[in-house]
Amino acid sequence: MVLIEKKTAKIMSYTAEVKYLPACIVYYKQGIVPSLADIPAFVLRAAAECRKANPDLRCVEPGYCYTAYPEVCSETNVQIEYGQAVEEAGCETETIRFRELESIPAVCVLHHGDYANLGEAYRFAFGWALEHGYEVSAPPREQYIHGVWDRENPEEWLTEVQIPVQKR
Repeated sequence: MVLIEKKTAKIMSYTAEVKYLPACIVYYKQGIVPSLADIPAFVLRAAAECRKANPDLRCVEPGYCYTAYPEVCSETNVQIEYGQAVEEAGCETETIRFRELESIPAVCVLHHGDYANLGEAYRFAFGWALEHGYEVSAPPREQYIHGVWDRENPEEWLTEVQIPVQKR
């Protein structure tokens, strides 16, 4: 990722910076989950469905996967989009699609810990963006760096909250 502007502010344990999200080809799946707690199962089903249709498809290194929220996020009936960066487009299914994402600027905040506390990172990121003259330009994303798949202890999970922005 190429840094376009770095302004940091620390409140509690968060730091914000504006950087470009990577341009990449992704497979993605959109849907509605009953609650935020159901997102990991949705992600695992999407990956299994894509793998079944595309057994030779390879993810990019370093990896980039995200969950985006096209609608205002609530605690029930959550509309989401899960995406995973891959080396090339593959075979689509009824619910798995492929597209190219452009590189876009975003306010990014690292969140250490359980997913249940991500709301704090979002509040900080949105507040920081507003305070520094930015407006939201696309649905917010969560990039999962370390999580339930590679760390047993939730305190070791690392998620980057990414709020696509443009200057006002």
